[in-house]
Amino acid sequence: MSEKPTAAWVLSLIGGILGLIVYLIYAVLFLVGAGAVIGMPGMGWAVGAGAAVCFWFVIAHIIILIGAFKIKSGEPSSVRTGGMLVLIFSILGGLNILALIGGILALTWKPSRPVQPTTAAPPPPPPPS
Repeated sequence: MSEKPTAAWVLSLIGGILGLIVYLIYAVLFLVGAGAVIGMPGMGWAVGAGAAVCFWFVIAHIIILIGAFKIKSGEPSSVRTGGMLVLIFSILGGLNILALIGGILALTWKPSRPVQPTTAAPPPPPPPS
């Protein structure tokens, strides 16, 4: 089996986990803020929109993690699919630089060529009798 795209996998995984943690914290803060601005007219929609954007980013980072595990498989078609998922959702999920680099590395990864078995030479002809 050829080597796996380890750098692409690690960067995508770290970017996905960090982004997921950060945007979950932001979403919780927005929801806590929603409780604080209940009595303020005109502020509820802003807090709700902020929470909705944070939840979108959480979903995008979950998809980045799914793409990272597709990259880990090492199968060229799966690595390409995972790299595309990571690349697209790192842009749509708040421009996650680590995941973006991981997606680019996955898309540019070329598996090393497996060693092809050499065919044995045909046996020599039988001696003349």
